Amino acid sequence: MNPTPVLGALAAAVAVAAPDAARDTLSPVYDWATLPYRWEEISAGQLPVTPVHWNRSAKNPVVGDGMNSRPVRVDEHTLRIYFGSRTRPGLYSFEVDDRQPEKLQTPPVGPFLKPGPAGTYDDDLLLAPEPVRLSPTHLRMYYSAKKKGGFFAKTWTLAVADSHDNGVTWTKFAGNPILEPTDELWESGAVGFCSVEKTATAWKMWYLGTDQNADALKQVGYATSLDGLKWTRHAGNPIIPVNPRVKWEAKAIAVPRVIRDDRLYKVWYCSYPQNDTYAIGQAESFDGIRWFRSPHNPVMKGDGTGFDSAMTAYPGVIRVGDRYLMWYSGNSYGSAGIGFATAEAPRGTWSYRTGATEIPDNTWSEWRALTTPEPPRQGYIQFAVTSSETGGQTTGRTGP
Repeated sequence: MNPTPVLGALAAAVAVAAPDAARDTLSPVYDWATLPYRWEEISAGQLPVTPVHWNRSAKNPVVGDGMNSRPVRVDEHTLRIYFGSRTRPGLYSFEVDDRQPEKLQTPPVGPFLKPGPAGTYDDDLLLAPEPVRLSPTHLRMYYSAKKKGGFFAKTWTLAVADSHDNGVTWTKFAGNPILEPTDELWESGAVGFCSVEKTATAWKMWYLGTDQNADALKQVGYATSLDGLKWTRHAGNPIIPVNPRVKWEAKAIAVPRVIRDDRLYKVWYCSYPQNDTYAIGQAESFDGIRWFRSPHNPVMKGDGTGFDSAMTAYPGVIRVGDRYLMWYSGNSYGSAGIGFATAEAPRGTWSYRTGATEIPDNTWSEWRALTTPEPPRQGYIQFAVTSSETGGQTTGRTGP
């Protein structure tokens, strides 16, 4: 392929074989001018390329019923995973050692938060706990609250509770709910199912919004706060809309789990073309507002066997060293159980390609070895990590 004029400076770079997506790891296509890494850092392997090849535990499901799992660190090695349930209304948790995360230290406990009295904002369901640690003893819990009534008829809101004894007892905020549906079409039916980050100066939230249709369109919005209680919505919402031209996500980008991985935000979410077919996708962002989807999407889907044969949903991801740990729900919206999967930070030989279009086409450069000189900071860039292993990596089941 002849390089375009924009890529002429790369003519001396060494072309390499194209990566094998079934074995290797491709990054999203990034806006090259705004990627917050210097070329020297990228060449040294400091860009945290997200793993896409997940290994599911042979012990799945690790919990018999549950959805919307979210991990938070308790101490040096203990992770507490919070979750909800449609069949047993309330919020629950279990703990694991991050060195043996597929094994529960104790059976699930709870509910530690229950639905409220009849007629209140949360008298039907509490789901999707999102814990934020504020101190060794202070935890704040955001959760999706539903009052009795139509599923997408403004009955879902977002609420918060606090614990000052590291999660033993909880007090619901007197000002709940803190976020409610609006008359904007995309969030006129329901809001909630959020992921929250507290920075030194502000709070950031990514949350689910739906319209009021029976098969509600699900998309992700963004809001900010100074105190974690009063929130201002982003003017450009939804910031992660569905792409109707991509079948697997045509009807839903739902229940985001956002983590900060060095200088990148990473989100895992679930999508479908129709109900009961959720699969898990992944995207990245420099600022939490503009997102670049993984070319491997969906990165986990039903594999035809077991508790997650048709549906993988509601991922809760945390990074521990070079391992990414995920708890997720299986068939029937979690009633089949919660599963566990791991992925390793990609290792191997790096390469890159550049182009002027957001979707790679035949005008893009060939794949090139990651050597100097740096390509011009314009257009788009994509990286690949080619595995040194001869066998392909899969999202199948392995032993822990």
